[in-house]
Amino acid sequence: MKVSPYKLSIFQRCPLRYKFQYIDFLGDKYKKEWPHFIFGRAIHKALADFFRVPLEGRTLEGLKHLLRQHWLRQDRRVFKSAEEERMWGEKALEVLEIYYHSEDMSVQPEVIEERLEVPIADFILMGRIDRVDRLPDGGHELIDYKTGTYVPPQEEFDQDLQMSIYCLGLYHQRAIFASKLTAHYLQAGEKLTTTRSKEHLDAAVGKIKEIIAQIEGTERFKPRVNPFCSWCDYLAICPARKEAELAAAGEVEDLPF
Repeated sequence: MKVSPYKLSIFQRCPLRYKFQYIDFLGDKYKKEWPHFIFGRAIHKALADFFRVPLEGRTLEGLKHLLRQHWLRQDRRVFKSAEEERMWGEKALEVLEIYYHSEDMSVQPEVIEERLEVPIADFILMGRIDRVDRLPDGGHELIDYKTGTYVPPQEEFDQDLQMSIYCLGLYHQRAIFASKLTAHYLQAGEKLTTTRSKEHLDAAVGKIKEIIAQIEGTERFKPRVNPFCSWCDYLAICPARKEAELAAAGEVEDLPF
């Protein structure tokens, strides 16, 4: 089975969404674009291209130009108005300007936006690594850009399976063991750093196998209402749609009084 952090998280959040997407292959029919997807993709692509530019060319205006270039390549029809697009675009520019002034723009990453596809145990690990930097001590730091608003507590980040999977994939694909794992929460202007040991990576393999076994052993993929329902491509055909919409509105269908 081919697995990725995203694919595994979909099953954990909602088994029925997993079925619609990866078993019934309904993505082409129901796939939707959202403003925050354009926002996130354009920022990721702009930063990837920026760190490929020679040092003398790494200016703030150059970074903003890259953002605009990648923005234009998106399906901008998702925005309801020019004003809504302007709001998201200005937000992206602000995020990049803060990042430009707060981080070292002179780094020369060893890895930039590399696709993972590597066989491990009895599965194929898929994904994408945003960046890997060489540290002064000769070690490596794996960096993941986050464009959402949520910043987890450090304790939660220390247990984050996604970061373990990226570290695992990097190790198997490039024989690089990242001594530091860092997530840059771009909207919040914060970053969290954690570490993994070889034992942690073995545990991650075990966890991935456990989730795969749950997927393969599931006979009935049930919907699970969660905070991401409002942005689900399959909400229109979900049997839990009413419950999800009530939850999004902060309402409940039944009360005990």
